[in-house]
Amino acid sequence: ERGAARERVIVCPNGIDTERFNVSVKPDDAHAAGVPEDAFVIGFHGRERPWHGFGHLVEVVGGLIRRDLPVHLLVVGEGAFEALGSLPDERYTRVGWQPHEKVPGFVAAFDALPLTYAPDAPCYFSPLKLAEAMACGVVPLVPQLGDLPDQVDHDGTGLVYPAGDWACLESQLAGLVRDRAMRDRLGESAARRAAELGWDRIAQRVLDTTGAGVRMAAGRG
Repeated sequence: ERGAARERVIVCPNGIDTERFNVSVKPDDAHAAGVPEDAFVIGFHGRERPWHGFGHLVEVVGGLIRRDLPVHLLVVGEGAFEALGSLPDERYTRVGWQPHEKVPGFVAAFDALPLTYAPDAPCYFSPLKLAEAMACGVVPLVPQLGDLPDQVDHDGTGLVYPAGDWACLESQLAGLVRDRAMRDRLGESAARRAAELGWDRIAQRVLDTTGAGVRMAAGRG
């Protein structure tokens, strides 16, 4: 669209600290905050923004509770989170903003990270929260929107649902709650995928690509 040659453009996802976010992290901080150890934990971490669709996430969790499924919502971060008022107090845990080094101890408690961006959300994406959770072995559920399906392979490293189809998202989560084997398979694959998103890997990709470009330019000279 801007006139650049496609072969001269590279798009890299955000990188993460894979030494801090990985499958060896223990969820001790989350359990100390009151998250039940026997619940299926649905997570949100970060600042609440309008485009996150947090209210939709709460609606989906409410639907799972009405199905009598053992789900618990863990919210870590900053925001009003007013939608939480529609859930029973014992079915969610809200933790305030945490130092970055403390965040993995909460994310590691998540079983699933559903992203609930609306269909009309701006499509820049590559959210850090997605890669951080995947690195900890959390199953991501993302809408068919922006570059999210490029980061999550449906039934490979997570699940993809039609943007705005909250009933589908609820059904996918219900399936994960009931199927531990699927949960483990997707979580392990998600962690392997996220291991490729360390900042060292991203930086090396940029160096490799730009180095090739410099050599090509030198050859033309």
